[in-house]
Amino acid sequence: DIPQIRMQVTEHLAEIKTCSCGHTTTAAFPDLVKQIVQYGPNITALALTLHTTQFVPYQRMSDFFYELFSHRISTGTLVRMTERSYLQLEDFETEAKKLILTSQVLHADETGASVNGKLHWAHVISNKTISLFFAHARRGWDAIQDIGILCAYNGVLIHDFMKSYLRLSCVHGLCNAHILRELRFQKDEMKQLWAGKIIGILLSLHRLTAA
Repeated sequence: DIPQIRMQVTEHLAEIKTCSCGHTTTAAFPDLVKQIVQYGPNITALALTLHTTQFVPYQRMSDFFYELFSHRISTGTLVRMTERSYLQLEDFETEAKKLILTSQVLHADETGASVNGKLHWAHVISNKTISLFFAHARRGWDAIQDIGILCAYNGVLIHDFMKSYLRLSCVHGLCNAHILRELRFQKDEMKQLWAGKIIGILLSLHRLTAA
């Protein structure tokens, strides 16, 4: 079981002192306190996790907070939390792009995603510690150019061998997860016995390198 979680309200008071010389000094508030009334960083972090990781819509998030904490956060406030956090991540994104380009090996992939009810593509570029995601209306070369990172990359790029990736000047490698997917289709649907043997070899090689 887990303990019951309750909303907590913290009041911050700043003393104001006037010197005998007539100068008035006001104590500083904590850096995170920007408004007369505001939500704290833990609520913001939970809201962002629900929305950006679990893909919970804003109205359902509002219902979630009410049912769990007996306090309803408006959908407009939840939207502003997301927008503020997006802007605050600008410096992180800039630094992450620099670090990604220094990686010896990168992984790139793309999958369909709905943006305002229309088909877009969620592109991911990642190494062992950093993952960057980009939403784009296109899947191929136009998106790769607009995102820009891979056009400047000179290391080894692991991908699904989409033709657009092959236009890049880096070293290319085929993703083993995609190879296994194709081999399983050949083994299970096409009844090709050789595919099962290659699956065993690939998995054995993975266990050796991961040990």
